Parts: sequence; structure tokens; C-alpha cells
Amino acid sequence: LAKKEFDDGDYLQAIEDFRVITLQFPGSTVADSAQFYLAQSYYHRDQFILAAAEYESLIRSMSTSKFVPQARYEIAMCYNALSPTSDLDQKYTLKALDAFQSFIEYQPTNPLVPQAEEKIRELNTKLAKKEYDSGVIYMKMENYRAAERQFNFVLEKYHDTEYADRAHLSKIEVAWGARRCP
Repeated sequence: LAKKEFDDGDYLQAIEDFRVITLQFPGSTVADSAQFYLAQSYYHRDQFILAAAEYESLIRSMSTSKFVPQARYEIAMCYNALSPTSDLDQKYTLKALDAFQSFIEYQPTNPLVPQAEEKIRELNTKLAKKEYDSGVIYMKMENYRAAERQFNFVLEKYHDTEYADRAHLSKIEVAWGARRCP
């Protein structure tokens, strides 16, 4: 019944029914699928923190389940969904990065690894943009030493993003700006 509700898109009712199954029948043969679909129901309702917690519960308490590899990937997708634009706090971006890297380490042959690697590239680009933009702000404030530090950080940590080239160019601007200032 809970799976039918899930398939029909009635995620709120599915959450209630899957919760009953996980609490009343924790050792049953369907406990792992109920736990997984409970997490999936939260995910489909855009309740990503709750979904991640339920996926983590599955991994912790049912580590041999066939759903564990997918749950690892879904945890990363939850944090990815919570990752904000580059001008905001990047706590969830960092969590998503860690989760995708963990997924790849635990499941190196999983067919979802290429998607995880692409997400890692996107998240690294977002972090590079944040650092690069900070350097630009320092340049506008004529704090050239701090700007150079930011651009060097982008070059060291995010050398494989589009912001590395921008950081090189900005370092030239920093050097020019620093020479003009007394």
C-alpha cells in the first residue's frame, strides 16, 4: 500500500505508511525498502535534510542492503539540492562534495559515478566562483594583497575550473593596480 501511494505521487501518505513499517517491522524482509522509500518520499517533497537523514539511517542500520549504493548517491543529491548560489554560505555545497566523493570511494564501479563526477565539477566551480568574487571585491577596495591571496587560492585549489584563467588575468590587474597605488 505504501509503495502504491509512493508510485501514485502521494508522498505525504507514503511517508506515514513507510514510517509505520520501519517502526513496527524493523527486522522484516521489507524493512530496507521501506526505509529507502521513506527517504525517497521526503526527497520528492523537497525535504532534503529529512531525506538525507533517512538515507543515512538506512546505511547505518542496514549496511548490507541492496539500496545502500543508491542511498549514498541520494544523500549527495540532497545536499546538492540545498547548495545555494555562490554568494551565500557554502556549507551544503561542501557537504555535497564530501558525499559525492564518498559515494565514488565506496562505489567506484557504480553506473552513477560519471554523474557524481560531473556534480563534483559543478560544485567546485561554484566554490571557485565564490573565492574569485571575493578577490574581485578586494580589488575594488584596493586591498591588492588580499586580492592576490584570493586569486592564488583559486589557482591552487580550483585550477581545473574556468575561474583559474580569470584568476591569472586578475593577478595581472592586481599587479598593475598595486604599482599605481603609492
